[in-house]
Amino acid sequence: MSGVGGGSGGGGGGADGAGNDVAQELAEVKEEIRELKKAIKVQQEKLEAAGYDVMQIATALAADKQRLVELQKKENRLAEQQREQQAAQGGGDTKDTKRRKLEPIRELAEDEPVVRFWKALREVKEEVGDSGAEVLRLPDGVFWGGDEELGSTLLVRQCYKDLFDIITSSRRKRFVMTGTPGIGKSFFALYWLWRVANVEGGSVIYETGRFVCRLFVSDAGVEVAKRDDAMSAGWFDDIAKRFYLVDLEERAEPYHQFRGKTVVFCSPDDRRYHEFIKQPHEKFYMPLWSDDELKQLRAACFANISLETMVSLAEAYGNVPRHVLALADKGL
Repeated sequence: MSGVGGGSGGGGGGADGAGNDVAQELAEVKEEIRELKKAIKVQQEKLEAAGYDVMQIATALAADKQRLVELQKKENRLAEQQREQQAAQGGGDTKDTKRRKLEPIRELAEDEPVVRFWKALREVKEEVGDSGAEVLRLPDGVFWGGDEELGSTLLVRQCYKDLFDIITSSRRKRFVMTGTPGIGKSFFALYWLWRVANVEGGSVIYETGRFVCRLFVSDAGVEVAKRDDAMSAGWFDDIAKRFYLVDLEERAEPYHQFRGKTVVFCSPDDRRYHEFIKQPHEKFYMPLWSDDELKQLRAACFANISLETMVSLAEAYGNVPRHVLALADKGL
C-alpha cells in the first residue's frame, strides 16, 4: 500500500488521488468491520442454541474474531495515514505533524506512554504472583509497550526464557518466531525488551506496523523514526549488543542487511518474509499454552473471566489466550 502522496503542483491529482484512495479503502474496511461484527453476533447466538454443529460454528467464530482484530488494526493504520495526507495537502498541519516533518529522528518526551514503559522496565523484577507463576508487574498507570490494552502485568512463560537464551547464544543472526495467531509472540518481544533493559543491557530496534522503528537504549530514552530515516541515522550499523525485533503488518519485509541478531515475529505464512529467509536462519514455533499456564494467566491478568468461561472457550478454540481470554475480556 502506498504511503503519503507526492508533492503539490503538476500532474493529475497526486496527493488528492492518494487521499481519495485511502478514504475509499478506509470506508470499505469500516463497512467490512460492521458486517463482520454482525456475523460474529449471529455465530455466537447459534453457538448458544441447541441443534447446531458446535465445533463447526466455533471454528468459524474464531476465524471471524481473528479477522476482526486484523481489520481493526488496519482501520487504525488507514485513519492515521488519512490524517497525515490531509495535513500534507495544506491547512491541516498540527504542531505534532509539523515536528515530525522537520525531525525524521524524534526523541520521545519523558511523559509519553512508551517512554514511561521503557524507563519503568529498569526497576521491574520477576515476582511470583498469586497463581504461583512468575510475572513482571509494571507500576500503576504504566502499560506494556505503552499500550493500555496490553495491561500492566506480563506472565513469564518458561518458553520465553528458553527461546531468549537459545537465540542470544546462537551463532546465527536471523531468526523467525512464528505460531498460531494470538499465541503471545508480541508479548515475547516485550519480554525481550525487559531482558535488555533490566538484565542484559544493550539496545533494541523494535519495528512495528508499517516500517515504524523505535530505538530503545538500556541507559537512555526512546527515539522513533521511519525505517529509511533510521538507516540514514546509523541505527542499523554494526553496534555491539543491538537487537532488531520485527513485528510488521501484512507482507512487509524486514531489513535484510543488519549484522546483529534479527528476530521476526510473524504468522506461519512465510510469504510475508520470503526474502528474509533466503539467507541462513532458524525458525521457532511458539508452543500452545498448557491448561495450567492458561489458568495462571487468567488469575494474573483476567480475573474477571470465570474459570468456567475460559475452559469452555478453550474447548472450542484451543489454548490460545487471545481467543479464550483477551477477546472474551472485551466482550467479543
